[in-house]
Amino acid sequence: MDSFLLGTLLAFAAMVMFASNVVVTKVASSRLDVTAGFVISVFVNLLFAALVFGIEVGTRDVPFRWDWVGVGWFVLAGACATYLGRWFFFGAIARLGAARASLFHISSPAFTAIIAWLALSEQLSFLTWTGIAATIAGLFLVSVPPGALRASPTVARTVPVASTGTRLRAWLASGFAVGLGATFAYSVGNVLRGAAVRAWYEPVAGAMLGALAALVLHLVIGSGHAALVRRIAAADQRGVRLYAFGGVLTISAQMCMVASMRYIPVAVATVITLCTPLVVIPVSYWLLKDRERLGLATLIGAAVTMAGVVAILAG
Repeated sequence: MDSFLLGTLLAFAAMVMFASNVVVTKVASSRLDVTAGFVISVFVNLLFAALVFGIEVGTRDVPFRWDWVGVGWFVLAGACATYLGRWFFFGAIARLGAARASLFHISSPAFTAIIAWLALSEQLSFLTWTGIAATIAGLFLVSVPPGALRASPTVARTVPVASTGTRLRAWLASGFAVGLGATFAYSVGNVLRGAAVRAWYEPVAGAMLGALAALVLHLVIGSGHAALVRRIAAADQRGVRLYAFGGVLTISAQMCMVASMRYIPVAVATVITLCTPLVVIPVSYWLLKDRERLGLATLIGAAVTMAGVVAILAG
């Protein structure tokens, strides 16, 4: 099979699994809060990756080779994307709301492309750059409800601008800096994964190491772990199982995404895996009866996104 086609298929498989996780999480969040769900998901990430890794090592023809450079890249990628990216993104949601915060996540492929160009010397054609821009623009239309980006009059009146220090504090409090932090963390994490898989082609071991890094950081930096464990034990077990299934989906998607980066540019893999709204919105419409977001702007955005993806693949 052609290497570019293989990488593209792996990226699309990752996108479908990421999209499925969004739907699963949406159902699970009505039974158990997302804070507990995050811990369950990351813990299952590690367990499932370890299981797959054990099966792979036991059945492969080529002996497993440990590479400390690749290990280091994968651990840093997990710290950046799986832990810091989510932490900043949740903070942006708290300050800006889900719709505005989603813009920072959607824009991450552009930052990824720039960082990959600088760090990995990835060269993209003009058509590919155009496709990335079109895909991001289309995802804006698909993901953000009408009127969601209008500035709040109350916020505009109460933000003081008397001094540079005051303006800086207002800027930080607005959530814009936190949103940029999420974008940068996700972008750097994706580039680190691309560098790791090219130095050490072990996507399963890499995904496992990334999940381990995120879980360790959460345990070291977070607090109230004993109370959280008791809350999960007493929680709706269907919600726990749904989050656990989401953990299987996300780590499987990460494995496919990381594997795809060996065959296609990191920026291309990132933008394909981010096209989850193209799956989530129709599924939510038909299965979850969530029909509020399926309007003309959504349909136009979906068409623009698909056109962008076609341009990326053609480039």
